[in-house]
Amino acid sequence: MYFSIIIPVYNAEKTLTRCLESISRQSFQDYEVIMIDDGSEDGSLSICERFSEEDSRFLTIHQENAGPSAARNRGMLEAKGKYFCFVDSDDYIDRDYLEKLFEKADVSRADMIFFGYWQVDQTGSIIHTCIPQKKMDKGALLAALSEQDLFGYTWIKCFCGELVKELFFPEDMRLFEDEVFTCAAAKRAKKIVTIESPLYYYMQLGEDALTKRLTPDYCRLSDCVFQAWQQLLGEDPERASFLEKKANYFVQRCRYYGFEHPVNVKSFFSDLASTAFFKQHTKWDSLDYNIQSGNWFSIYKARNRYLIKQRLSEFSRRQKGRNN
Repeated sequence: MYFSIIIPVYNAEKTLTRCLESISRQSFQDYEVIMIDDGSEDGSLSICERFSEEDSRFLTIHQENAGPSAARNRGMLEAKGKYFCFVDSDDYIDRDYLEKLFEKADVSRADMIFFGYWQVDQTGSIIHTCIPQKKMDKGALLAALSEQDLFGYTWIKCFCGELVKELFFPEDMRLFEDEVFTCAAAKRAKKIVTIESPLYYYMQLGEDALTKRLTPDYCRLSDCVFQAWQQLLGEDPERASFLEKKANYFVQRCRYYGFEHPVNVKSFFSDLASTAFFKQHTKWDSLDYNIQSGNWFSIYKARNRYLIKQRLSEFSRRQKGRNN
């Protein structure tokens, strides 16, 4: 068996058939599909079972709801392929997806293969195309992939099975678990290559449940990613420069999250002040000093000013829309 395609499935009956049909039509035929139904409450399990009945390469596993990390971990335990691929149940793949991965893997003997994707809307129209850069140096390649937002997602890469044999997705993380897993795999990898073309259709479905759900430990989860990058880079000569950029990025992202969501301000920004990336970032301003010193009154004022500005901006956009 050359490829194992692992698909976590949860309440995906609207998109699952399209996803599985895109796999069944592959030009390269030496593969298995492991579908882990993670306690779906709709017709997803029936769809999985139908594909399993029609094609012996499709294996259906049912488990109580435990989240996508647990589903992927279960899939990896069952996988028999030389290479592991991950596909999300609301997405689909190009007909030559496996063919092109095989051609690259067979020649390069790489531990990890990154590739591009199309971002599409619900009608299948392409919104955006993202293609990885070709860089030979491992450190430079990983930095470029991260800057292109082509690093963390599980579905834009293919892993050698032996490389990730003893690795697992962290099941206690509800966000960013795929980037932590990728960092661990990349640290082990001796050879990482790219395919400079898109192979995967990423479905843009709008704001999903994870985006809407409040995550009080957002800063802690972000810090897990930052520390995973620290471990990955080790003694790389570009480590300091890259981690500085990462730290600045994480601080801005957490500040934005804390302002945009109904968090407990004191608890949230106290968590931010304790993170490794906050202590390492360089673009300090008055808000950062207030966060560091626990000046909650000033932080509340800054947050309220931000929210008022956002509401005024939204009101202005609506008014322009009515006038047009």
